[in-house]
Amino acid sequence: MAQIVKRVYQLVNGLSKNFYLRHRFRVYEKIYKDKSKITGISLEQTREGEAEYFKKWGRISKFVSPAAYRYYSQYIGNDPRIVPELVLRKVIEPFFHPIEYQQFYNDKNMYDKLLPKSFLAESMFRCIEGVFCDGDYQPIINADDKLMLEMCKKHEKVIVKPTHNTGHGNSILMFEQKNDGFVPMGHDKPFSIQFFKEYYNGNFVIQECLKQSSFTAFFNPTSVNTFRVFTYKSVKTNEVHVLGIVFRMGKTNTFVDNCDAGGTFIGVSHEGRFLNPNVFDHNGKKYTTFNGIDFSKEYKVPYMQDILDFSKAVGEQIYHNRSLDLDVMLDENNKPRLIEYNVDACTAWLYQYSSGPVYGEYTDEVIDYIESELKKRK
Repeated sequence: MAQIVKRVYQLVNGLSKNFYLRHRFRVYEKIYKDKSKITGISLEQTREGEAEYFKKWGRISKFVSPAAYRYYSQYIGNDPRIVPELVLRKVIEPFFHPIEYQQFYNDKNMYDKLLPKSFLAESMFRCIEGVFCDGDYQPIINADDKLMLEMCKKHEKVIVKPTHNTGHGNSILMFEQKNDGFVPMGHDKPFSIQFFKEYYNGNFVIQECLKQSSFTAFFNPTSVNTFRVFTYKSVKTNEVHVLGIVFRMGKTNTFVDNCDAGGTFIGVSHEGRFLNPNVFDHNGKKYTTFNGIDFSKEYKVPYMQDILDFSKAVGEQIYHNRSLDLDVMLDENNKPRLIEYNVDACTAWLYQYSSGPVYGEYTDEVIDYIESELKKRK
């Protein structure tokens, strides 16, 4: 009887998962179709390399999108290693991004516990599940606005951000010191301990607002412009590799470099060269100029090797994840600093618009590993 119940459960679970994947497949197909209308890219015709693409990714999923290949191949060439995003999200990343650890790693109040302080902006004041602490996690009794101000006033500008659910720069607030207090920049929120506690549901951190390098500031001085770096920890050797790199720029007079806020991005080589004569927005539209800057000219990122070494060092400290999306900035001294890491999903479209397939030369290694793990689970 137990075997029958187990078999029935497996069948029901399999059917449910299959139904869900079919639904998500249709969702992604619609996304590619909608974007193709915006960019004018045709999804109708079979492209060279498509059969090999289906053969490669079909080893680990039956939900391999022709639209994903036809869409991204018109940006980075006919490369069968282009990963369909449904396969990345629902087949690969559950192995590379263990869900049971995501909440812990996503908590930005834990960064100073995991990484050297020199990797990060200084944190002066924290609230962890409603408990106030200083930057070194020492509890603060009877915390008030006066004390919070005193702890922060050594910096001209500070940012306050939630430590949970911080994607797309959501709810990040910037303040500037003026007249013995902090005044809001680009918003009307008060510099108030009670307001922050309620606004961020008891979980926030106040950090110094780092000054960026003159190189990155050239592309937009009002936002901290960051490098999105994709790292992969090999399933064979456990060595951390830097694969995709893009440079993100905020729109003039904005404080964030996110595409959702009008920002753009461009692919970057390991040698620091921009890979395109144009920048991209989140829909894949290309622009030869942005913020008045002509991207047909040649630019080279300074201290690129430092960025690569720094990104690998961060990847080595996040033990449970095999892949990470890092947001790295160059500070005013051209030293790499970590803004955040993303442990739950890779922004594949950033790389597959501008620099290449997500896993690059390690694609077959990844597929072999996932195929083996899926067979074990069966």
